[in-house]
Amino acid sequence: MVNYSRVFGSQFPSVLITPGTHKDVDDSVIHLVNQYNSYIETDNVAAAYNLYKSNENILKPYLIDMAYINYLEEEVYNTGLLALSQYQVIQSDKEPPSDLDNGTYWVQEYE
Repeated sequence: MVNYSRVFGSQFPSVLITPGTHKDVDDSVIHLVNQYNSYIETDNVAAAYNLYKSNENILKPYLIDMAYINYLEEEVYNTGLLALSQYQVIQSDKEPPSDLDNGTYWVQEYE
């Protein structure tokens, strides 16, 4: 049985990976994004946080935070686990997770 990671919200493979909804910055939000970036560049994190929180519904589609990055990384990890469990022979430098007990076997290249 493969133990998928569930720390950051991934439900793959029981739920398909949802496409992202982030947008490119456009004229409607450029002033807010520039102000946010200005605060960050001058190490005024409190002002950047306050600006973001007061405009969260506007800025959220335009900014990628670590929660989203961690979620994507977890989705990639779980996709890799599923892929590893689908193959009969796995050839790699490093041994795959030992919980892939479905008749697969690992082949390391001879040096």
